[in-house]
Amino acid sequence: EMSFGIRYQATGKLARKNFGKFIEQHKLSQEYLLQSETFLSNMRDKMKEVRSGKNFKDYDETYKALVKGQNATFEDDSEKVAAILKYFKASVGLMNNLRTTIYNIRLSMNDIIRTEINSVDREYIFGIIVLAVLFLISPMITVLIRNAVSALQIFSASLKSKVRDLRREKRRSETLIYQMLPKTVADSLKSNKQTSELFDSATVCFTEIDGFKDIARNCRPLELFDMLNIIYKTFDARIDSYDVYKVETINDSYMVASGLPERNGDRHAAEIANLCIDLMFITPGILIQHDLNLRLKIRIGIHTGATTAGVVGSK
Repeated sequence: EMSFGIRYQATGKLARKNFGKFIEQHKLSQEYLLQSETFLSNMRDKMKEVRSGKNFKDYDETYKALVKGQNATFEDDSEKVAAILKYFKASVGLMNNLRTTIYNIRLSMNDIIRTEINSVDREYIFGIIVLAVLFLISPMITVLIRNAVSALQIFSASLKSKVRDLRREKRRSETLIYQMLPKTVADSLKSNKQTSELFDSATVCFTEIDGFKDIARNCRPLELFDMLNIIYKTFDARIDSYDVYKVETINDSYMVASGLPERNGDRHAAEIANLCIDLMFITPGILIQHDLNLRLKIRIGIHTGATTAGVVGSK
């Protein structure tokens, strides 16, 4: 991408094929960054810091300026050289920032591992000291104490393990419920309260993949599943930037609402509209593993008005 950008600024234009590769490489880099945020929970904050830095802003502004037109013109050679150097320094600086981020994450993981190892060592040493003192003080009951301590350790480890498992399963179940339902609705269900509610003004958005039936006929079931998984993971990563709530996904249909269950005044229409523009922009850049030449398009429907929302049924 950097080589295409420098060539674009140096020559003032790019061939259509190279211009397409320039845009494609940029979309790939953005997609890889989004996927890294999805798979690494602590990567999102790191990427926010990178995006707020001067290198990323200069890099992103230069790219946006280049893709607005098919020509890059400058008043003189000195201005051209300065623009190329600025783009080059921003790109290299951005790559260095990403390398630094990866290195810091690696150091953080090493610190966590080292802390856990030291904690285990301290517990082990403490247990040895206790046993040694008891052995020296009471040689006659050494065997009994050893058996008692061993039994207590086994019981304690088993109890701690069960408590950790119980807490982990509770967190998982709560997380799953809050992922499936809004927090207010989930809390109402747990309290056996009524979940249905009337909203005077909200906006609902429906999206579907253009030509999905033809795509589904030309791929295997697992390939279709992987494709939908990549698409919806990408969409899910984007909706976090807007005041919206994902209602459901069925096949290629993706339903999102704003203004419910949390009311947001008159902002719901704008939030949905901005999200739809974002989804339309990033969808063609999603790479499908079984067909890398496939460029997806989506159809979008939006409706604003009064609506009723709630949970129906018992299972």
